[in-house]
Amino acid sequence: MQLTGVTVTINMKCLIKILLLLVIITLNSCSLRVKIIDEGYVKQEYQDMLIKPLDQDFLVEADSIPCQIGQEFGTLFQIIDKNIDTLRIAVEWKYPEPRWIGDRDYESTKYQLRVLTNDTVYINYFIADSSQLMLGAWNLSILYDERELVSRTFKLKKGIRSSLP
Repeated sequence: MQLTGVTVTINMKCLIKILLLLVIITLNSCSLRVKIIDEGYVKQEYQDMLIKPLDQDFLVEADSIPCQIGQEFGTLFQIIDKNIDTLRIAVEWKYPEPRWIGDRDYESTKYQLRVLTNDTVYINYFIADSSQLMLGAWNLSILYDERELVSRTFKLKKGIRSSLP
């Protein structure tokens, strides 16, 4: 009987070590922090720049964004972590309803990016043609390992500003 008790004690010690190791791994993997730097739509003087100067104030914060062809909007942020240099993140834009483009119902667009941690990242959407003119709440989600790091909503409304140059 005592031999069984010793075996159970050893197994409990092993189990405790495994649990502690899992806790340490979980804590290390959850050390990511996100710092939102700015969000909104792109100022007129920066509209034609393919690559935005991340060290300059190029976004206009607003409750509503003009829904028009040529409009660009998004979020400027940093993913901060001292242990990881790069991450593969998933970016998902969920469209407001109705969201028909031609004869198809598009709920969202999702893609992956590799980004540097501790560096500034700009995720944006550019309205290129009339099929993308959808009024309402556009939701941006940025995920890492199926965990949501950033969630932002951009409200696109009609007739806020006349037109872009």
